[in-house]
Formats: sequence, structure tokens, C-alpha cells
Amino acid sequence: MEEVCSFTRGLTYGKSDEVDFSSNIVLRANNIDLDSNSINLNDLRYIKDSIRIKPEKIVKKNSLIICTASGSKSHVGKVALIDKDYGYAFGGFMGQITPSEDCYPKFLYYVLTSGLFKDFLMSLNDGTNINNLKFSDIANYQFVLPTLETQRKIVETLDNAFNEIDLMERNLCSSDEKASQLIQSLLYLAFSSSKANDELSDSPADQGLTAKVGFPMVRLGDLCNTISGLWTGKKPPFEKATVIRNTNFTKDCNLDLSNVAVLDVETKQLKSRTLLPGDLIIEKSGGGPKQAVGRVVHFNETSGTYSLSNFTSALRVKDSSEVLPLYLRHFLYFQYTSGETENMQSHSTGIRNLNMHQFLDVRVPLPSLEKQREIVEVLDKVFSEIEYLKVNIKFEKDSAAALRQSLLSSAISEEKVVA
Repeated sequence: MEEVCSFTRGLTYGKSDEVDFSSNIVLRANNIDLDSNSINLNDLRYIKDSIRIKPEKIVKKNSLIICTASGSKSHVGKVALIDKDYGYAFGGFMGQITPSEDCYPKFLYYVLTSGLFKDFLMSLNDGTNINNLKFSDIANYQFVLPTLETQRKIVETLDNAFNEIDLMERNLCSSDEKASQLIQSLLYLAFSSSKANDELSDSPADQGLTAKVGFPMVRLGDLCNTISGLWTGKKPPFEKATVIRNTNFTKDCNLDLSNVAVLDVETKQLKSRTLLPGDLIIEKSGGGPKQAVGRVVHFNETSGTYSLSNFTSALRVKDSSEVLPLYLRHFLYFQYTSGETENMQSHSTGIRNLNMHQFLDVRVPLPSLEKQREIVEVLDKVFSEIEYLKVNIKFEKDSAAALRQSLLSSAISEEKVVA
């Protein structure tokens, strides 16, 4: 690689050099989008105008910038093509790769975004703890370098193919978004108190969902008892407990028990904290995005004994002749996806907490048990079909990404090799 390009290290500066705004703008590793390998200008850093930046520390059109250090090794080695003269500097955890006249810039960009190059990066130090990348690490990387004319033709062919794949991916994302919107629309139709109609809609998807006029609104805490999660105890005797954590919650609010933890806990805690089929498990605390806190999953395991971690709680229906657990699960999923639980959160020391008093004070629309069964049946059926659709969409997205890499690897794997 060193035969056809040069490498420049990024600008180093101190924290005290940063200001709110200036004419000295610095690109950092987060300005390279990991998924698209493109420049992202949403979060620029400014340093004092009094700092004189050398010309070689300014990004140049038709060069590439590369991330050379990151807290996440998946980001090390990500690159972006500089498509114009921005006049911006690039920071110390970055490098600039400038191709020679024999190497077409976008061809080099395709080489460095290929799976072949990523495999090479992973092979360094046996793929472990690669959080820093030196130019000497990649200087001897070998890749195919056809004639300049052939490079241009390859880039043109790849550009055209990738434009078609981009269109396919946009259509898939649009379908995925529409599926999510349909779910929210059905939940709104089923549970919004502003939707009150004695007659069912003519739409097949709406059949069984429309609530009747005058149904009671009942406080969630009056319908359920709360079960707290386990806390770390120190008093024997101890027992082994299979504990469900918030990591067992899937993105779409289902339960994944493939990685449950087995912990030593105080025996006395297990008596009141063992789950039963029909319980609803709540993610009440977490260090991740605020949208995750408030997720509710339905527990329906009939084999094995499970308990809860201290980041979770559970609701247990007091009277199953009054309300169905699955009806409550759908209602609370509506609360979560509509953003209602975001308004019940506090944030301290990096942890988000759900205000359980507010959560339990939520009013639940409570039609007859027969009507609840009807709503659950319709939602389960439609959601099952939508889930099948989303699985197919994900498969198509993965196929598009694999096709992109296949085309890329094939296009740059012929002709002569340079280092």
C-alpha cells in the first residue's frame, strides 16, 4: 500500500484548546459514519483561532481519512472519502491517506471499505484488542491495482450497482417503517381512550379492536401486585437462582432466555421473588438509551424456576377474571412504543430509572373479559404476520449487504497486486 499512497497523522491539541465556535474546525473519528463510510458533519469540534494549523493537517479533496484509535475496535480502520476541500483539520486519532497519481481515489476507497481489508485488520494481533492502528500496520497491505483506466471503469460499475442496492435498501427500510407504523396504529385503535365507538371498523385489520363507549379506566396498580427484583444479599443460606435480566429483553419486547444468569442469592429472597406464568416483567432501570427503560415482556415459562434481577420488576394480575395478562402486556407495549414511559423516567449516575409510582398510576382501559380476549386475539394474529414480514425484510437487508461486499471483493481481486 505504501507504494501508491502517503500517510499523514492528525492534529493533536489539548482539551483547553477547545471552544464553542471558531474558524478552526476539526474532524474526529465520530465524523466517519461506521455504516456508510461517509463524512458526517453533525458533531464538529472547534479549537481556538490562535492555533495555527499546518496545511498537511487539513483534509484534502480526493484523499481518505481513517480512524486510527477508538474505544471500540469495530471503529478502528473505518474510512471516508473526502469529496471536496472542506478546509477542516483532522484530529489526532485520525490519519489522512493520499493516493498517488497511479491510484484513483475512489478505487482506493473501495479497497479500504472491502471485507478483504477488514479481514486484514482483524488478523493483526490475531484480531484481539486492536484499538490502535499504526500506518506501519497497513503499509504492507497488498491489493490489486489495475491500470488507471480500469480502476475508473471498476468504480463506475460499482457505483451503478451500489445505486441500485441503495434503492433496494431504502425501499426495505420504508417497508420496515410502515410495518412499525401499522403496529402503532393498531395499538392506538385498541387502547386510546379518545377512540370510542360502539361499531367495529369495516377494515379487516380493525375487526375486534375498537373499544366500546363507557368502558372503565382502572389504575394499573389496582389490577396488579408488584414483585421486586433480587438484590445482592450477604446472609446465608444461599441458593442458586436463574435470574432474568434486562439483557434478556429483545428490542421488540419479547423474552430471550438463551443467556440467563445463574447466581447465588439469599434463600429468603426467592420465596417472594419467583416468577409464575402470566407475570409481566418490566425493565425499570438501565444504563442504555432511555427508550429501553419501560419495556414489558410476558413471562410464560412452565418449566424451571426463574427470578428477577434488581434492574427489573414484575406485575402479577390480582384477579384473572377481571383482566388478562396478555391484554395488559399489549396495553403496556402501547405505552412504551408511544413514548409515554419516557415521561416517567429519572436519570442519575448514568442509570435511567422508571418511576414505579407513576407507572402504577397509569389508567388502563378495561372492557369486558370477552372483549379483552377479542383484542388480544386480533393483535396477536396481526403482530405475528407483521413479525414474519419484518423477518423477511431483515433477510433481504442482509442479502443486500452481502451482495454489496461480494461485488466489491470480486471487483478489486483481479489484475496485479501492489503493497
